[in-house]
Amino acid sequence: MRRGRVGVVVVLLSAAAAVGAQQPRQAVDSTKLQCDSVLRGAVVDSERVLVRSLLLRRDGYPLPRNEAGLILQEFGAQLRLPRPMQLPVFSPGPVQTRSLRVLRTDEGTLRRPRLEATYQLVMLRDGTATKLQTVRPSLVAGLDSAVLDALAAMSKEKLFPRLADELAADSIPLSLNLTSGSGGRGTDVTLFAAMFPMVPIVDAALQEPAPTPEYPKEERDVGVEGDVLFQVVVNADGEPELATLEVMHASTRNFALAAFDAVKMMRWTPAHLGACSVPQVVSVPVHFALPAARVDTTASKKPH
Repeated sequence: MRRGRVGVVVVLLSAAAAVGAQQPRQAVDSTKLQCDSVLRGAVVDSERVLVRSLLLRRDGYPLPRNEAGLILQEFGAQLRLPRPMQLPVFSPGPVQTRSLRVLRTDEGTLRRPRLEATYQLVMLRDGTATKLQTVRPSLVAGLDSAVLDALAAMSKEKLFPRLADELAADSIPLSLNLTSGSGGRGTDVTLFAAMFPMVPIVDAALQEPAPTPEYPKEERDVGVEGDVLFQVVVNADGEPELATLEVMHASTRNFALAAFDAVKMMRWTPAHLGACSVPQVVSVPVHFALPAARVDTTASKKPH
């Protein structure tokens, strides 16, 4: 399997995302204000970030480009971005090695702000939509609710294209992605572009010893080795935001599932600027290797 989401993993993500212990609101607000001030004072550069919206059918059938474009344009018109708009997640640092170690220093490195989010909906024949939900949260305060509100407003006014009479289906499942990266599948339209600050941060570091994934029985029995590469957001507490996990590569489905179970238990020293921790995308490679077979040399030895 190459880059993309493994379906069963996505199901597990929805079920496994845990809610952390809540700190007193006053303490959280105070810490956030202090860190916001530190981050503002550490800005050394800014970068223009272009965010695109992409739309595609989840059932594999093509969505006419003109219809997809109309949906995305209307979505952009209905969307009310949160103010101030902040991108709290930073781009990844160097990829960790197979041993789950990475060469790093204590000096901060400029990292770009990043936005990735995925939403799902089902478009109905009458120009409405249902089953609006966030699949991969953006982690941007107020953005996910604003996206769902925009889609709900479109549905209320029946602004989705009506399905052609010749179509047998009464509904079309859609996936809406927001990304500041390049590439992506589906019809895309520029959603917004703005200048965002860049600050030097110390990259997140996996805490040792890292959990060892269980080798899948099916692959072990036939002697198959393999690799899995995940990307996931590590939050300011050093925990993986499982709803953001993306499978970049997996040799087999079973390897992906076994690696996912290990990632759930992994913890990081979070990316930080001074005493202020920040979310960061990290790459997590997991290598599955069978023990080297022992060579029996006694049979080849001849008695003297």
